[in-house]
Amino acid sequence: MAITVRRLTTLPELGLTLVAGRDGADRVIEWAHPIELPDPTPWLSGGELVMTTGLEIGADADAQFAYLQGLVGAGCVALAFDTGTRFDRVPDGLRAAGDALGFPVLAVPASTPFIAITRAVIDELTADQVRAVQRVVDQQERLARATLRGGVPAVVTALGQALAGVVAVVDPDDRVLAEYGSDTSRAIRHARAVSESASRSPRRRQLSKVLADDGGHYTVQSIAA
Repeated sequence: MAITVRRLTTLPELGLTLVAGRDGADRVIEWAHPIELPDPTPWLSGGELVMTTGLEIGADADAQFAYLQGLVGAGCVALAFDTGTRFDRVPDGLRAAGDALGFPVLAVPASTPFIAITRAVIDELTADQVRAVQRVVDQQERLARATLRGGVPAVVTALGQALAGVVAVVDPDDRVLAEYGSDTSRAIRHARAVSESASRSPRRRQLSKVLADDGGHYTVQSIAA
């Protein structure tokens, strides 16, 4: 699972403390980025855990509120504030702003370098990617076993279960070869419409098309015989 602000604070090797903005603690961190600028927003793309020593956060509560408000507007997830360099605690202005904006503020102990936080986030992102690849491999194996076990109907059933959706296979003559799901009529209708359109093309080719109606989203994929 992706790492949230709340989960990051549970990693004992980091020793982070959530001191403000607890309402946003379940936000997912996409990256961790140290930056020391009065307005870091031009260099942020959203989803970041911003890390700072407090060098440019402003000297008073109003300036600190404006700083945090800028991070919120940039789509950042949280602020990690170092308490071992310039400050020995998170300033009250930042705490108040974090609570008012619902924006998490983490206190970083002197013993935790920013690189350790970045590594923790990267490790989790990498683990997510590995899990995603493993899911693809697992699905491929499941479909391969289904092919050997029961041909097209078994593959359609396995795919429908994996997607938690409806699946249908329609041949060029509009015959339904296999289907899975409680109501495949819309999917079959879309498949037939795309097939008919493709048949009028001067060049017959494989195609993939995504469609949507009030019943959901549908992917139509031609399969070479």
